[in-house]
Amino acid sequence: MINITVFESGSGNITGFRIEGHAGQADKGKDIVCSAVSAVAYTALGALEEVAGAAGIVKNHVEENGYMEVNAGETGLISETADIILKTAVVGFRQIEDSYRKYVKITYGRNSEV
Repeated sequence: MINITVFESGSGNITGFRIEGHAGQADKGKDIVCSAVSAVAYTALGALEEVAGAAGIVKNHVEENGYMEVNAGETGLISETADIILKTAVVGFRQIEDSYRKYVKITYGRNSEV
């Protein structure tokens, strides 16, 4: 199962996310659920850095086998564009969860330090 934790600030804005695990829907390299989650996560990270110009705002990101965490920092430092990117990523994660509940679970929590 892929567990996605969406980090929220005290005011409810999204400040990042953590992805852990593997879907196990199919063999490695053929798992469409893992591919879909990865595509949304890497697109969000790339967009934060390239589109939102948040390379200095994304405090940390960690990528390991079956694990990724992105922490965009305090909400006051996040641009409107970065906020939209993070909210859009969550929409993508929710759509995947809606279609593949057996393989993906989303929870919400407080901001995390990587």
